[in-house]
Amino acid sequence: MAKIIPSSDIGVKINKWYELIRRFDSEQAEQLKQEIRTSLDSMEEDQNLLLYFSLMEFRHEVMLDYLKPLKEGKLRANFSELSKEIDEHQTHVTGMLEYYYHFFRGMYEFGRREYIAAISSYQKAEHKLSFVSDDIERAEFHFKMSEIYYHMKQTHISMHHAKLALDVYIQHELYALRTIQCEFIVAGNYDDMRRHEKALPHLERALARSRDFQNVRFIASSLFNMGNSYYRMGDLNRALDLMKESISLFDQNQSDHLRRSIDPLYTAAQILYKQGKNNEALYYREECMKRAEALQDDIHIQKTIFLEALYLRQDAEHIKRIFHFLESSYAYPDIEELALDTAKYYNEMEDYEKSSMFYGEAEHARIYIQRGDCLYEF
Repeated sequence: MAKIIPSSDIGVKINKWYELIRRFDSEQAEQLKQEIRTSLDSMEEDQNLLLYFSLMEFRHEVMLDYLKPLKEGKLRANFSELSKEIDEHQTHVTGMLEYYYHFFRGMYEFGRREYIAAISSYQKAEHKLSFVSDDIERAEFHFKMSEIYYHMKQTHISMHHAKLALDVYIQHELYALRTIQCEFIVAGNYDDMRRHEKALPHLERALARSRDFQNVRFIASSLFNMGNSYYRMGDLNRALDLMKESISLFDQNQSDHLRRSIDPLYTAAQILYKQGKNNEALYYREECMKRAEALQDDIHIQKTIFLEALYLRQDAEHIKRIFHFLESSYAYPDIEELALDTAKYYNEMEDYEKSSMFYGEAEHARIYIQRGDCLYEF
């Protein structure tokens, strides 16, 4: 008769597995995952522990989706199906498991760019944060909150959570990659506040640390974020060089899958159109579209169509339809940015009626961003 393994022993291993996941140690995490999976067959019956395993498997796949390039012909686990399986056991989720359920669900929704749904899940997790005593796990929560609020342009809330996370991560060398990510968010928030002189030191520090770790994924991301900062400062040539360097690293080193390279591709095309280099912009726009379609990333698809609608066809009605789609996805920060670009473009063309109309679109989006907290009341 096979020896029965106490569920408490497996619980300890799952905790260790999660520690490896949080440190992005994908190889050891995968080994331990397989070891735990084998042990489950000999475990005493414990539905809560099985649910804990399912939740951690979900989190493991989120890590892989972030870190690893997709191999040809290989698909990630179906997150929707896994989420549905967890939903079916919702009545058994209490305490720490309930925290993990909502926290990981928020990460999943964020990955799908469903930002409102992500915030809703994170806020539910926050109500269970009292069950979390581990400093690193609390830092993980604050990091994810800073990330989502940065994307929703809730700058000061994002900065608050980023500082809480960074204060913990800088004390633990094993979490250096999270420290770098916090630097990205702090810099992005400073850029949103138009304090670019405060953003660049964080990005330079992030780039230096990424090079110290020889982490190509983070080097490429650092270059993109620096390029984005120079772009917003109006230094288009410096920004374009950094975007091209970032794209080259993502592609040549296969350090990431398609999703990570979409942003520098899009921004490179945007810069080239602004410089009037339409022929050179075409490659980056088409490559961005190809990757966005492969990922079924509807927002980037629409943003890429926008480049053609504005810079090649000056089709104001099509641009308004794009904004209507983005509004249905609560992508107000994107609308604000694109509407301002459109307004400035028509202003330079001396079409002041259309310019005024799109300045109004930008102001409309800005009002929704400023009222953002109202969107999170469910």
